[in-house]
Amino acid sequence: MQIKLQFSQVGFSLVEIMIAMGLGLFIMAGIATVYVSSKETYDLRDQISEMDESARVAMKALRTHIERAGYSSDANTQLENYLLPSGFVPSPVVCPTGQANIINVNRIASSADGAMISVNALTTNQIMARADSIGVSFLADDKLVEDCTGASWKNRCMINPALSLHSSTNQELSSPLVRHVYSSFRVQKNASRQNKAGEGIPELVCGGSLNTYSQPWAQGIENMQLRYGIDNWPDPIPNGQKKQWQVDQYWNATQVTANKAWDKVALVQVALLVRTMEPAFKQAEAKSYQLFDQSIATNDRYKRAVYTTTIYLRNIAR
Repeated sequence: MQIKLQFSQVGFSLVEIMIAMGLGLFIMAGIATVYVSSKETYDLRDQISEMDESARVAMKALRTHIERAGYSSDANTQLENYLLPSGFVPSPVVCPTGQANIINVNRIASSADGAMISVNALTTNQIMARADSIGVSFLADDKLVEDCTGASWKNRCMINPALSLHSSTNQELSSPLVRHVYSSFRVQKNASRQNKAGEGIPELVCGGSLNTYSQPWAQGIENMQLRYGIDNWPDPIPNGQKKQWQVDQYWNATQVTANKAWDKVALVQVALLVRTMEPAFKQAEAKSYQLFDQSIATNDRYKRAVYTTTIYLRNIAR
C-alpha cells in the first residue's frame, strides 16, 4: 500500500512583497544617506588637513627667509634695507664672473601693503589684491648662499664655488654690494592649475634674486597680512653691551614708510588666510575673518581659517 504525500506551496501576497520592498528601499536610502554624509565629512576633513599643511609649509618658508634679513656674516654691521622698503627696487651688481647678482629684478617684491577694497563680500581675486608683500636682503657667505627659490649665489657669483669666499681666487667678492641676496613673498593665483569649479588656486610664491622665475611655496594661501614691530624709542646702551631691541608699537608697511622706520623693525607678525582647494559647502555661507586690523568678508562655498605667527629678526646687528 502506497501513501502519497501532497505538499501545498504558499507564496507571498502582493501586499507582503510591497511592504518588503518598501522596507528594503527605506534601509538602502538610510545606508546611502550615511555613506554620502560620511564621504562629505571625510572629504572636508581631508581638505582641512590640507589647509593645515599648506599653512605649516607657508609659515616655515616665511620664518626661514625673513629670519635671514640683515645677515651680514662676520661683519656684524647694520645692513641697509634688510627689509626692502615699499617701492624699493634693488640695483644689480656685476660679479667677478661677469654675471649680475640679480637675474630678474621684476621678481623681487618690496615690503608693501595690499590694495584697500571695501565691499560686502570679496571674491578670491579681491582677497588676493588686498594681500601684503615682503622683501628681505642679506649678505652671502660660505654658510648662507641661497635665496627663497633655492638658487645658489656661489654658483652664480663665485669664480670658484669650491673655495672659500675669502680665498685669493674669490678675493674680489669681499665687497658687500656683490654679496647682496634678495628674497620676497607675495600672494598670487595659479592660472595653470584649476579646481573642479574651474577656478585658479591662490598660492604663496617667492621671488628671489638668483632665479628668473617665481617659486610657488604653498597652495590655498589667499591673503597675507603683515605687522612690523618697531623699536622707535632706543634705550641707552651701557658701555660694552650690544643694543637690545624692544618693540614699542606695531605698524603696517604704509605707517613704517611714512615714519621712515624701516631700519627700526625688530620683528614681523604674519597672518595668513588659508582656503580649501575645492568648494567645501553645498551652499554659499557668509563669513568674516580678522587678520590684524584687516577684516575680510566672504560669501561663497570655501572653508577658510586664519593662522598667525611672530618672526623675530635675529640677524640684525645690535
